[in-house]
Amino acid sequence: MSRAAPTTHPALRLDVLSRISNPLRLRRARSGAKGSVSDLELLAAASEETTPSQAQLLLPVFYANLDASAIPTAAELDAPKIPSSIECAIWAIRGLPGIIESSLFPPDASTDLWRRFHPWLFFLHTYRDDVARRTNIDLTQMYFVFGKVLAQLHEHQPTGRLIDEQAGVQAVCTRLWMFAVDVPADVREATFANTGCRSLPLVNPARPVNFGEILDEAGGLADLAAFVVKHLVVSVPNARSSSTTVIFFSLAATFMKDADTCTFPLHKALQSAGIIGPLIKGLLALNNNTHPMNRNLRASFVLLLNDYLVTPSGMAEALDAGLLRLLMSCADLPAVSFTIATSIQHLLDLMKRSLVHLSVVLRMEKSFGDLTTTTAFRKSVMYPQWQQLERILKGRCAVLKKLDAQKHASLKACDNLECEGPFRPKAEFMRCGWCSTTYYCSTACQTVEWKTGGHREVCEILRSVRLRETPSGTRDRSFFRALVHHEYLAAKADILRKQITFSQKSPKTAFYTSFDYDNDEGTVSISILPIPMLRTNSSAEQHSWTSMWNYHQRRVAKSGGKIDLHLVAVGEGPAPRRRIFRMFVMRSATAAIHEARERLVQERMSTDRMARELRDIAALDVLEIH
Repeated sequence: MSRAAPTTHPALRLDVLSRISNPLRLRRARSGAKGSVSDLELLAAASEETTPSQAQLLLPVFYANLDASAIPTAAELDAPKIPSSIECAIWAIRGLPGIIESSLFPPDASTDLWRRFHPWLFFLHTYRDDVARRTNIDLTQMYFVFGKVLAQLHEHQPTGRLIDEQAGVQAVCTRLWMFAVDVPADVREATFANTGCRSLPLVNPARPVNFGEILDEAGGLADLAAFVVKHLVVSVPNARSSSTTVIFFSLAATFMKDADTCTFPLHKALQSAGIIGPLIKGLLALNNNTHPMNRNLRASFVLLLNDYLVTPSGMAEALDAGLLRLLMSCADLPAVSFTIATSIQHLLDLMKRSLVHLSVVLRMEKSFGDLTTTTAFRKSVMYPQWQQLERILKGRCAVLKKLDAQKHASLKACDNLECEGPFRPKAEFMRCGWCSTTYYCSTACQTVEWKTGGHREVCEILRSVRLRETPSGTRDRSFFRALVHHEYLAAKADILRKQITFSQKSPKTAFYTSFDYDNDEGTVSISILPIPMLRTNSSAEQHSWTSMWNYHQRRVAKSGGKIDLHLVAVGEGPAPRRRIFRMFVMRSATAAIHEARERLVQERMSTDRMARELRDIAALDVLEIH
């Protein structure tokens, strides 16, 4: 083993061995410095048992056995007998924590010790499986020692900067993290206290290069996401949990926040791995635990939760996991920070916004049915918003009940506009086999529409638009259609008034009726807009929409007043939200409403008379379907 260089920190030089008071230990120290495995093993134990001042004198022995020149080559590693330098390095590293964690350890020795330590650290990490197999060392315990050494050396700021910049550190810390989460339940508390809470904060995904190391060590995106979820599951604190468990639990939130999960694809992988349930369970647990840091920790977790509820599937999963119960428990807290209150308001807004989706309506209906509001909750500042949410839910449930009870929603008209056949149940029609969006009463009608109706030019586009929509079943789309039909009938007179006003201001300009649910009130905003002024998300998508609008505009003109275009917009995804559009073509059995509307466009009349005329038109007995 090499001696320390003259410029090495004095605490790391072998000449301090002469100050060891125990003669036997002195002999072992000199022997250990020369590479005696058995003596190094005894000295590693002595470093934790002897007095702090005497333990410090063993540091040069361990330092000497970490000389990078003794790291074996690949060929030496494969030799029948394992190189003794590996065992020496392992025992040297195991002896470090008891020494460097002492107040007697000079912090300015950290840099020299780090430079000597890290080549062996990365060697043992890289060949850990071979080393474990040939030395019978416990890998979990070895990494816990790595973590203690890293955490202590990192406290010295100049050394900490070197550690932060050193390639490979994030991989080691990630492996340590994985071992800490995997320990048996009966030793978790001790593991979190002795290792996890000190060393895991070194895992820093904020830098892209660091995130790449973490990702590779975890085995890829899906494995990393599954591991983060497991961290939450195994460390959820209960009412009796110590601060150690709460802190360890919080490290998962810190990691997700630092990884900027809305930018990295980790966000989607975490949702696929089932992050929502553990987040909600964790928040419920924090609400029942009185640890002082819970106030800020709750805020972090509520903010994280918001990111996962911006899709219908995320909201549905959260409701299954107890989202409503969580909101009620937050309202009952004695003091809620502004951050939490704002986040809870955002959660409520997301819930109202999500009630256009059948999956959310069904789960929220069940969740409301399973809850009983307390007197304290009814007095909370959240309760008026809760009541508004419940009112919207009841309205959507009424639409669903009507959909289930009536058959008109399943009626269709032949998409060959030259066909004069009646509206009939959807099951009696044949559907285009490629785009799956158009219906025909016969092969002859399909042929006409393909050859002369324009479907040939737009079929592929209709298919691509359908495939871009948020995946949903037939029943979910039927509910969407029924909801739009309900909103149309409820606001029919006002929609007619807006259409007339638009046509008077912009004669001969084709229009569509917009049903916009992209707001925090959970209600619909109905407006009349010119075709094809529609903002979309990419140039390719813009081309598809423009082609589709041209197709629909030709059909509106050709229908003679029997087609209206209704476009639904919903917001989805994290801010800035992606706007999802769905086209619902409304077919009328006759052109009576269109003709009456056009008549009013040409006339000027008092407001009262216009209102009466609009009520009369809205009441016309004309079958309209979406």
